[in-house]
Amino acid sequence: MCAEGRTPSMGRYAAVLVFLLLLRAGGSASAEDPELERLKAAASTPVATLSVRKTVQERNGSPVDQTDFVIDTGARAYTMRYKTFRGAASRRNAKELNDWCSGYGMIVPHQNWYHNGFVKVDMVGRKRDCIRWMEGKPRVLESSGTRIAFDLVFSTVNGKEVVRTVALAGRPELYLSVNGRLFIGDEGALRTTFCGYPHGYNGPFDRWVHRDGEAIQNDGKERKQIQLDLQAAPWLLLADHALDPAGIKQGLLGLVYDRAPLTKALVLHNRNYMIMSDFTGPLGVEQRYIVHTFGPVSREIAKAKLADLETVTERFSQAFDGLPPALGN
Repeated sequence: MCAEGRTPSMGRYAAVLVFLLLLRAGGSASAEDPELERLKAAASTPVATLSVRKTVQERNGSPVDQTDFVIDTGARAYTMRYKTFRGAASRRNAKELNDWCSGYGMIVPHQNWYHNGFVKVDMVGRKRDCIRWMEGKPRVLESSGTRIAFDLVFSTVNGKEVVRTVALAGRPELYLSVNGRLFIGDEGALRTTFCGYPHGYNGPFDRWVHRDGEAIQNDGKERKQIQLDLQAAPWLLLADHALDPAGIKQGLLGLVYDRAPLTKALVLHNRNYMIMSDFTGPLGVEQRYIVHTFGPVSREIAKAKLADLETVTERFSQAFDGLPPALGN
C-alpha cells in the first residue's frame, strides 16, 4: 500500500522532472528549448492508469474468479476487487462468498467501503434481479490517460445491470454510474445501496452520518432509517465519533450523488455498525455518484470538500462523457 497522498505515478513524475533539471543544469539543453519545455509539461501532467489482475481460487468445491482493478490517478491509489462463482453457481455468491453483499469492494487505500461489496444494485418490476446473485463480467473501457474506466456487467434472462467505475487523472475520488433494465416490461425501479464502516470494524462504535445542516446519530442496537430530502445538498459523510473523537484519523467515507434521476434516498444505521445509503430511481435512467475516502483529515475539512459542489457537474462530464452506453443497444 502506498503512503497516503503519494502514489507510484507521482514517483515516476518526480524522477522525470529531476532528470530534466539535471539536463538543464548540465547545459545539455537551453531553457528556451521547445522540446525540453514539452517534456517538462508532459512530466508534470498526471496520468491515470489501470491494471487488471485475475486469479482463480476455490470455495466449497467450486472455482471462484477474483479480479483486482489496480488504479493509480497520480493523486490516489486504489485496488478494487470483484469475486464471483461461475455461471449458475453465482446464485451462491451472497451466502457463501460475499457476506450477503455484491462481491465488488475496496481493498486499497482501506476496506471501510466494504471489501465484500460496498455497492449493491436491485431492479424491481415485473421481474426482479439483484447483482448479489449474479455473475459480473469485467469490461475495461480505458486503461491509461486522462481517465480510466471499467464496467462490471451483470446479465441474466431477466435483465442487465452495469456498474461503471471511473477515475480521473490527478483526482483522489472515484466516480460510479449504475444503470439497469429488465427485458420484460419497461416500468420499474433501479435501487443502488452503498455500504460503509467508517474508521473500521473494531468497536466500541458511535456511527454518524453528516450532511448539510444535519447530523444523524445511530440508535444503538436499533435499526434507524431516515428519508433524505432530495432538495438538500447531495452529499453524505460517514463518520465514527468513538473511533475518531478528534476527527483526524484516516477512514472517513464520503458520497456525492446526482439528484436528477432519483425519486427517493434513505440512510440506514444498522445497529450502530454498518451504515447504508440507499437511492432509488427509474429503470433505464443512469445514476451517478462520487465516492470519497478521506484521511487523515478532520470531519470539518471533509465536510467542506463534499459541500464544494461548484465543479461537480463538470467532473461528472469529465468522468462519463464519451464512454460507450453502459447498457448497449
